[in-house]
Amino acid sequence: MMARSVLIVDDSSAMRRSVRQLFETSGWDVVGEAENGEQGVQMAEKLRPSVVTLDVAMPVMNGIEAAKQLVAEAPQIQIILCTAYGSDESLKRVLRRSGIHNVISKSEASQLLVPTAEKLSLLAEFLRGTL
Repeated sequence: MMARSVLIVDDSSAMRRSVRQLFETSGWDVVGEAENGEQGVQMAEKLRPSVVTLDVAMPVMNGIEAAKQLVAEAPQIQIILCTAYGSDESLKRVLRRSGIHNVISKSEASQLLVPTAEKLSLLAEFLRGTL
């Protein structure tokens, strides 16, 4: 069950709805939704999804700060950042330095989000030795 669970963190309810639909139609268990990074980190620590999708620009705590906390406190959770600024190379460099390797442009989310999450959840299972 652990292998296909996702937490969606985005301040846009419309984006959360469309991401939820993408995952649910692919057979994933959407364990929760959060509207800012702080709420997302708290929920991720409690719910322990295999994957968390994070928007970059959010109130209270942005996705980059939330991702840094998750990398430090729950390294087994795989993180995908979804951003409207997906093609910005300097942003991608900053993200890689903070331990985030999966950045998807919101314009490409419908094609790339679930396949990326599938790969990450397989990787997480492999690393846990449960594959």
